[in-house]
Amino acid sequence: RSTLVPCTTLFRSLKQVIKKTPFVIMDCPVPGLPVSTVYTDGYKGIYKITQAFIRQGHKKIAMLVNDLQYQVHQARFKGYTDALKDNNIKIDDALIAEIDVGLEAGYEGAKELLTRETPAAIVTMDDLTAVGVLRYCYEDNISIPHDISVTGFDNIPPARFSTPRLTTIAQPVRKLAEVSIDLLVKKIENGKARNR
Repeated sequence: RSTLVPCTTLFRSLKQVIKKTPFVIMDCPVPGLPVSTVYTDGYKGIYKITQAFIRQGHKKIAMLVNDLQYQVHQARFKGYTDALKDNNIKIDDALIAEIDVGLEAGYEGAKELLTRETPAAIVTMDDLTAVGVLRYCYEDNISIPHDISVTGFDNIPPARFSTPRLTTIAQPVRKLAEVSIDLLVKKIENGKARNR
């Protein structure tokens, strides 16, 4: 299983440090913690990509789910399930596989999923997992996107070099960093600056 430490656990343990040190958290919303946070809306992104598959006529849409202790992953998973519910598509546990994060996890997750079901599309929570899915499909002679559609999340540079090229939801990493640094500088200059 994943060794990721959930953001909430990590940052709640730093409450005393946060009181004395300017802090901005990037890519991990932590409700109830008195700090500024900057993140993309993973819920909305996964909801939209799942909706796009549904509009293409897909009903059997699978998801490879990473560690649900991590709040970002919870939001992305909820985006997937809500999109299905909003379109009156039953959530099928056979189309959901819990896996670790990364290339090998994506490969093994696709193998596990595709031995029990043949979905029309596979939604993943990150690009490395999606590239692992592409590799498994290539080795098993499953044509992407003719047999199965696959999507990632992040738009990391290696994803642009996959064959076939990966469909993904781009995160504006540069913009996230710029906003985070701007908020941090404001906190450093004015300790009473409002958390956002």
